[in-house]
Amino acid sequence: AAFVRGRVALAPALTALAIENLLYTLSAAAMIAAGMVALLLRFQLPPDVRGVGELAVGGTFVLFLAALWMLWRQPAL
Repeated sequence: AAFVRGRVALAPALTALAIENLLYTLSAAAMIAAGMVALLLRFQLPPDVRGVGELAVGGTFVLFLAALWMLWRQPAL
């Protein structure tokens, strides 16, 4: 926001920054979830570890749905 303050109003710059951070976080979460799914499918894990892994993948899916809902609402300042 500070980088473009002379060319863009503060509100749109902050909104764009928030959306960019959200999309970056989603891409990082997708890579982590993909790695967890690969781990769950490829290796025999103890039941406790498998349960935590499945919970992590499920939690990531729920967070994806929440993020999509936020983007669908088109937030603005």
